[in-house]
Amino acid sequence: MKHAIKTVLLVSALIAVTACNKNKESADVAALARQLGEMQAKLEAAEKADAGAEEIERLKKELEVQKERAEQRRERREGGERGNRPRSSETETAAQTAAPATATTTAPAKSTAAATATPAASTATTSAPAVGKIGESLTTPTAATPTASTTTSASGFQMSGTTLTKFTGTSANVTIPDGVTSIGELAFARSNITSVTIPNSVTSIGKNAFYEAKALSSVAIPASVTSIGDSAFWGCTSLSSVTIGNGVKSIGEGAFAATSLTSITIPASVTSIGDGAFFNTKLTSVTIPANVTSIGSGAFYGDRLTSITVDANNPNYSSADGILYNKAKTEFVIIPPSITNITIPNSFTRIGVSAFEGSNITSVTIPNSVTSIEKEAFANSTKLTRVTIGNGVKSIGYMAFQGCTSLANITIPNNVTGIEDSAFFGCSSLASVTIGNGVKSIGNIAFAGSGLTSITIPNNVASIESGAFADCAKLTSVTIGNGVKSIGEDAFRDCTNLASVTFLGTIDNANFHNRAFGSGGSRYSDNLRAKYLAGGPGTYKMSPNTVTSPGGRSQLVHDWTKQ
Repeated sequence: MKHAIKTVLLVSALIAVTACNKNKESADVAALARQLGEMQAKLEAAEKADAGAEEIERLKKELEVQKERAEQRRERREGGERGNRPRSSETETAAQTAAPATATTTAPAKSTAAATATPAASTATTSAPAVGKIGESLTTPTAATPTASTTTSASGFQMSGTTLTKFTGTSANVTIPDGVTSIGELAFARSNITSVTIPNSVTSIGKNAFYEAKALSSVAIPASVTSIGDSAFWGCTSLSSVTIGNGVKSIGEGAFAATSLTSITIPASVTSIGDGAFFNTKLTSVTIPANVTSIGSGAFYGDRLTSITVDANNPNYSSADGILYNKAKTEFVIIPPSITNITIPNSFTRIGVSAFEGSNITSVTIPNSVTSIEKEAFANSTKLTRVTIGNGVKSIGYMAFQGCTSLANITIPNNVTGIEDSAFFGCSSLASVTIGNGVKSIGNIAFAGSGLTSITIPNNVASIESGAFADCAKLTSVTIGNGVKSIGEDAFRDCTNLASVTFLGTIDNANFHNRAFGSGGSRYSDNLRAKYLAGGPGTYKMSPNTVTSPGGRSQLVHDWTKQ
């Protein structure tokens, strides 16, 4: 899901390698890039389709093999051939085939709830960009092809007009000649330079211009530069100091990703910051100037980020307590991972898709102004222990709290009308749930795999869907309200400690699935349905009973008996 930017940047790295290799070998590298992209797409599709853990692990291992092959291929070819590049068309082909496809999330089918009650826990990271968007630019570096007009100076500067297309020199400390107006794509990619002086004649820095120049430690970008291209300094792992001149208007996608920056001053001239621009750096704080109109997904994602501050005159963004909001404070833009306790402002009307997915928050208060908690809003926030849901909330979306393994209790307010599929799936510490009197249905595997010890389903609930409480191993007692008219397949399957079930109303034969209370444990009988249909409303308890097998052997089993 949101961690996809990491893999996209890996694919970008492979494509940049392709662009640095010889013409005759680029087709092989392009094919390997395509395989890597296809494998990543398969893995993401498996994760989003809730494939089994074994299948996901197999795909992960296969993806690692592909990555290792790519690295081995690069090391074999890199040697003394770094200056050679494929034709533009070959590079573009590799880029187009390497971009991973975005999978579509599919809710579990009702008829196979138990079988699908194992959605893989996402390792999503806050605010990482979507694959399709960032992949389209990060994976398309196009190296300039030398032409008859290309010249190379004694210092190793290969020029096409006023564009520096390639540095082939051996000097570690480089001063770009005055008169150069553009630093071309891949010009210093994978070079061994440690410092570079950029003259005031330069107006643009191209895509991947300094890609993985790992020894480069500092750079000063003059005010004459107006744009910094996508992945321009991506992977410059020694780069700890950058000065951006007050002429730069756009900072491209992944421009400074995977560097060692600990601080950055974004000048007032900047209007746009691309997806993942400062992804995976060492930045601890960021100040957004007044003229910034767009900030891409995952622009500042990094584990060390503690706060974001916005110039009060910015018409598009605002900040409070270190969190970046839109101007009206109705949506989160970036929540630094160090922030653990959040009170959501009353200006919010919804908690958006994946707003806190994989976050480090431990507690959150949702105000009464919020009416919906959307898909995966808090999914896999494993440190979340307390949630207060305001009375204005009407819907709790698909997988909204899935995988919140530290969440101990939850109260569903009365205005909520439905608890959607997988809403609290895998909340293994969730011991107590209070369901409001407005809830009409409990979705597929909504509480499956949770830590519930008992549950009372109120009279207003009409349906308990497939697998709703499956695999709740600590569940000992259930009370089913008189409004419940249907219980789906595997609704309480493998609740192996369930000892008491009270039915307050009547459920007809057709709407009471014959495997609703089934169990894989041989010592438990699954005849509760039959006993209820014969005995009607009341309390049924599990009790020991001796049965005789067809071969005449006596066996002690636990059977349901009406009290």
